[in-house]
Amino acid sequence: MEGKLRRFPLSLSLQDLRTISAPADLEAASSLDCFQEDPRGTASKSLGFSLPVYHRPVRWRVAAGLLVLSLVLLLLFLGFLWGRSLWSQEEPIKFAIVMDCGSTSTRVYVYGWVHNGGSIPVMYRPPSHSSDNARVKKAYHRMETEPGFHQLLHNESGLGAAVQPLLDWAKQQIPARLHGETPLLLLGTAGLRKLATVDSEWLLDKAWGIIEKSPFKCRRSWLRIINGVEEAYYGWVALNYILERLGQDETKMTLGTVGSLDLGGSSLEVTFEPGEPIRPDYGVNLSFGQEEHRVYAYSHSGFGLNDAFDKSVALLMHNSNVRNGTLEVRHPCLHSEYQQSYSCSSYCVAPPSTNRGAGEGGVPIVLVGEPHWGKCQALARSVINSSRFTTRSVDCEQSNCALGKYQPRPIGQFYAVAGFFVMYKFFGLSSKASLDDLLSKGQEFCGKPWPVARDSVDPQGFIDRYCFRAPYVVALLREGLHLRDEQVTVGPGDVTWTQGAALLEAGVLEKSSRSHRRQRWWFYSPSFLLPTLLLFSAAAVLVVLLHWCGRQASYSSILPFDSKPGAANGGGSRGVSRWPLNFVRRGVKSPQSPAPTPSKNIFEDPRASSPLLLEGDALRLPPAGPGLGRAQHLASAMMQLKVGSRLQSRRTLSKEDLNNL
Repeated sequence: MEGKLRRFPLSLSLQDLRTISAPADLEAASSLDCFQEDPRGTASKSLGFSLPVYHRPVRWRVAAGLLVLSLVLLLLFLGFLWGRSLWSQEEPIKFAIVMDCGSTSTRVYVYGWVHNGGSIPVMYRPPSHSSDNARVKKAYHRMETEPGFHQLLHNESGLGAAVQPLLDWAKQQIPARLHGETPLLLLGTAGLRKLATVDSEWLLDKAWGIIEKSPFKCRRSWLRIINGVEEAYYGWVALNYILERLGQDETKMTLGTVGSLDLGGSSLEVTFEPGEPIRPDYGVNLSFGQEEHRVYAYSHSGFGLNDAFDKSVALLMHNSNVRNGTLEVRHPCLHSEYQQSYSCSSYCVAPPSTNRGAGEGGVPIVLVGEPHWGKCQALARSVINSSRFTTRSVDCEQSNCALGKYQPRPIGQFYAVAGFFVMYKFFGLSSKASLDDLLSKGQEFCGKPWPVARDSVDPQGFIDRYCFRAPYVVALLREGLHLRDEQVTVGPGDVTWTQGAALLEAGVLEKSSRSHRRQRWWFYSPSFLLPTLLLFSAAAVLVVLLHWCGRQASYSSILPFDSKPGAANGGGSRGVSRWPLNFVRRGVKSPQSPAPTPSKNIFEDPRASSPLLLEGDALRLPPAGPGLGRAQHLASAMMQLKVGSRLQSRRTLSKEDLNNL
């Protein structure tokens, strides 16, 4: 191609046309600056030539591209947040270990939980894996060792034998990869509370020396003695969690919570939500998610099953005689043919022995069975009501009391767990059995001789004391706590205060609350994400449609080309006849002068036999000459309007201007 085509912008006036000096440029011109051939070629097939494609300004295209890219990135980000929120609901299983140092034995419990987005996690107990089935208690899914923790004072070897098997059992219940992140708590109860502070700290320090070598996550501060109130509300939390009374949805809020009666070896814990204000020193505030509870919680020390039996022996000792240096106590709640030595506790003080020096203890005690059901029931009631063991509070003169201590009037349903459940299980009673059924079973068991009674049940501890425990439990509920029979439900059997300690002390609820709050963030909510995704998707589609419609509007602004043979304009069968002058590039100033009346001006085309006409707002072109392409012909015709200087008018031509062409 010879020379270089001088390009010119599209204009409505002849004033903006540039001078084309080289005739060779006319022959080499194949397109105008404002047009490109349609790369798809679809128009050329139907019209015989390529449709011109209009290009919008570069800034508009860049802005539209950035907008679409921003929308895509925003959609990807929101989708990522939504997916992560759904994935985070499936967190891996976590575990916690709680060791209960009770008055009769040391027990270990393993709890697992997963968070499901609610205010309280879903807890479960992993299946037991142990070869020492004799120490595993199936009713509670735990392992225990005897004797009680407090009985191992200054006995390091015995302490190691009590703690190490519990740690080994816990290792088998938890995957090895999770040992390092599993918290372990050792909590002492009533048995350790009886000891002096220096003695209880010695036991805890020695236990820490064993536990710190284990693979579990633990600190010295996590080994401690809990008070009776803590033990009480731990049991209440565990019970209401199992019964799904905590963290309820709106459909279950009317159920309310239930009271907890937790009977151990040394103490009785009573916890419930009363229908009246609670004295500040007896109330505990508990929060679970959006729920607030103020409960009455109290631990009645000395009213556990073992301490109650000690009290019964103490009451009988005053009517007993020393024979041959031995104090023989005849007990109406022991079987016939029963005779065993007995170690006196703090509740029964044996008379001093004349054969021993001061400080060496009292005379030995021997219990002899002398069964009498009526006297046995009376003895059980005396243990509960005797002023010797119960210090009546001053507040009892002005308010309700139970077992000599302040207690609001009990309302609602109460679940008797732990020792109460053990009693029913021992006698083969279901949770639906009444208290009278328990008395009947107890009377039947007491009537058996000791060898027969001992062999009638599975080997276990304290078989000889169940004859006393049956009437004692009934008197405790009816006369001690002032509960009606229909208010009491025994069980479920898997409720222990240790589960409440795992929920509160092991950080399960704290972690769940953080997870729940995180899920409540607004941009994690599906109610926000779904409409947002739909809105921005619709916006992206709208932008694409507007862009496409703009391109179509560009084509429609060009007047139709006449491709019909024999048209009035004299064009050939495939020639271009008209080209509109109102097709302008955005940003080009439109002429402001008034439109002139249509007139005809003839310019001679040296290459064509037909003249070039200017009619109003359109140019009429002569037919395409031989040797020229259609686009070249269009360019050639326009470039013949050679202007030497700027014209005075954009819409009209003077005679002088025409002569200068």
